[in-house]
Amino acid sequence: MMEHKAIEDHYSYCVRWSSEDGEYVGTCAELPGLSWLDVSPAAALNGIEKVAGEAVTDMERTRAPSVWVR
Repeated sequence: MMEHKAIEDHYSYCVRWSSEDGEYVGTCAELPGLSWLDVSPAAALNGIEKVAGEAVTDMERTRAPSVWVR
């Protein structure tokens, strides 16, 4: 049986240190308006994945133009 992948598994993420914010920032290449700040790289990755999933679900629900949805 094929495993169902969550929406957020279809996107590319980056986590880097932000000296300006003093925290790690997670971003999503396909959703450039989103980011997540957190104290550890793992927490920043988890946060941006969650926010990306919520954003895509919301775009699908409201039928907003979803040029980034794959």
